[in-house]
Amino acid sequence: TFGNDIMPRLSSGNTRRVVFYTRGGLFISTALAVVLALWFRSVVDIWHIFGSIGVPALLVPVFTSFVGRRRLPPGAANLSILLSGGVASLWYLSKVGHSSYWLGLEPIFPGLAVSLVVFALTARETTQPLPD
Repeated sequence: TFGNDIMPRLSSGNTRRVVFYTRGGLFISTALAVVLALWFRSVVDIWHIFGSIGVPALLVPVFTSFVGRRRLPPGAANLSILLSGGVASLWYLSKVGHSSYWLGLEPIFPGLAVSLVVFALTARETTQPLPD
């Protein structure tokens, strides 16, 4: 994906270096996996953290793109992903050096709240027919 989808868009559609970019993406993924494996105590911790940050970032924008007539405009979807993921990440970091999260809430809840607020403020009714 990195070499085939992301980099050609950033480099003006140049697809000649797909193999090079794919290898770079694999190297970055491998390095990230090694860092995560060394940083966390168990795979359960990794799943918990990624779920606590990823779910609020993606649940509302993805779910509402398939269900109902209200849709997030692309810019609002990006805003929702960044804000809710950022809030969940900050909430997770609030536990570092402390015994609990802010207000005793897991990061998924404030992240979901932010995502729902962005949806409520920016979603628009669509007149396009829903796909079968």
